Amino acid sequence: MAHRMDVRGHPTLDFIYNVSHHVGDAPHCRNADTDVWLVKVLLYHWIKRVRPNIHPSCHEPFVLGSGMNLRTAYWIRVLSESHSSRLSFKEKGVISPARGSFFGNDTWTIVRLNHDLKKHNPQVFANLAGSRDLSAELQRELAA
Repeated sequence: MAHRMDVRGHPTLDFIYNVSHHVGDAPHCRNADTDVWLVKVLLYHWIKRVRPNIHPSCHEPFVLGSGMNLRTAYWIRVLSESHSSRLSFKEKGVISPARGSFFGNDTWTIVRLNHDLKKHNPQVFANLAGSRDLSAELQRELAA
């Protein structure tokens, strides 16, 4: 169940939109529908802004919705490579639930996605829970 979580200690975020379980292509990832949908929405906005330097054939339209698929797994891996080369093999390609703003000297990937969205598209960030890009179930989970 995706949710909105208050965070302390982050210089620009009072809260984040968080996943409840791991999302990715690793065997330990539960890939709950609303968690995957939330990750896809955050990834969509990151991809649209950053346009990572990869082969143009990989920039096919990103389909929002529930359900883990190969394209989502691919973009999670691209994101994790761009954010931290220090991630272990088990952590690469996985969006983990944040348990705060930071772990050790690093920031949770889901927190980085939230920060990026708030910084570059504050209107979307502020109104994400009511976005038409979300399922009714995900809207309820984020509004609670």
